[in-house]
Amino acid sequence: MNYQDLKNEIVNDPLGLGYSTMTDAEVASALNNTPANQVVQTFANAKTVLATLGANAGATFLDALEAASASNSAVKWALMFIKSVDGIDVGNTETRNMLDQLAAANVLDPASVATIKALAEKTVSRAEYLGLGFVKPGDVEYARTI
Repeated sequence: MNYQDLKNEIVNDPLGLGYSTMTDAEVASALNNTPANQVVQTFANAKTVLATLGANAGATFLDALEAASASNSAVKWALMFIKSVDGIDVGNTETRNMLDQLAAANVLDPASVATIKALAEKTVSRAEYLGLGFVKPGDVEYARTI
């Protein structure tokens, strides 16, 4: 447990949960039960795209990447990995940005991009998101004293 990180969360209250008016047990409960979206390393290949989007939408997605790869080197390399068994990390910031840019340029369907990106998103507690693990009231009590 990083008590300094816990203290910073309690003092700064970035989500405006009202930690300052809560008991130690209430703060611990809020941290353990408030959901947060975390992007994690997740590899997806063409098989994953087809399975996730369905045959037609998946094929359209892959065909659009293929067409874009002729004029965009980054897409060309990304497509090479998507075609491989290992795939490409759809949790990687650069990969996610590229997908967003292709959706904004109407190269890829925005809904399909969101679905593929969602493969790398998982819901965790605020405590987990902050790297604190499970927070107990005693942890909060101690963090408030440092």
